[in-house]
Amino acid sequence: MRDAGDVPMSVSGQEALAGWMARLTWSSRCGLALVGRTVTGTCQREETDVYGLVVTVAITDFENARKELQERLPEMKRAPGFVGGYWLAPADGVGMSVTAFESEDQAKAMQQQMQPGTKLNDYVTVRSVELREVVANA
Repeated sequence: MRDAGDVPMSVSGQEALAGWMARLTWSSRCGLALVGRTVTGTCQREETDVYGLVVTVAITDFENARKELQERLPEMKRAPGFVGGYWLAPADGVGMSVTAFESEDQAKAMQQQMQPGTKLNDYVTVRSVELREVVANA
C-alpha cells in the first residue's frame, strides 16, 4: 500500500460518504467531526489493490434466472471481501457480470467457484471468468 499523506477536508456529509469513504479504490483512516452540516477532519489515505471478476454466462431462461439472482444477492454480498457488483441483462442468451473484491486472494477464491461449465442454477452456466485488477472507478 502506498501512503497518500494527510488530506485536509471540509465537505458536506454526502460528499464525505460518496468520495472519502468509498471502498472501491481507497481505504481511509479518518479523524472526522460533524460541525453543523459539514464534516471536517483529516484522512490518512492508502491506495489499495482491488480485483474484479468479469464473468460471462449462458442463460436459457432470463426471467427465472433473474428471480434466482435477486434471491441470492444477500448471500453474494456476504462473500469475503465483496465490494460490489453489476449483473448485466443477456444479449443473444449471454449474460455478463462484473464484481469487485478487496483483494486478489478473495477474487481468486470466488473465481475457483465459477469455472467455465459450472451450472449456477437450472438456467445459468458459466462460459468464461477473467480476473482483473481494478485501476479506476467513478
